[in-house]
Amino acid sequence: MTLWEKLDRILIRGGSWKTILGGLWVTVRISALALLIGTLLGALVCLLRTRKNPAARGLASVYIAVLRGTPVLMLLLLFYYGIFAQAGLKPVTVAVITFAMTSFSGWKSGILKTGKAPISRTSPRTRS
Repeated sequence: MTLWEKLDRILIRGGSWKTILGGLWVTVRISALALLIGTLLGALVCLLRTRKNPAARGLASVYIAVLRGTPVLMLLLLFYYGIFAQAGLKPVTVAVITFAMTSFSGWKSGILKTGKAPISRTSPRTRS
């Protein structure tokens, strides 16, 4: 039996394609929600990073350093089995929270902070 015959038997006739499409839909939902929430959270962290208050800047810097430097899989396990274990949240909800905090908010805050920073008049990009 060739590889294509095995794939046809398992995926097409066996109905496994329905499971794969279901998983794809869950992945798209998690990604879209995490992107939306992470962008909003990133904007909040960006505001904290640009404040004159050193405590707010320090809190935002620690948040970014910890979440950018920690592997996402470790945070998923920590959040699901540790922090949210007693809350009774669904695994998809914990995944959205984790990805919003780790994969999007830290990086978005850096992008927003850079975009908010003024451009120097001596910068080669501003010369005509």
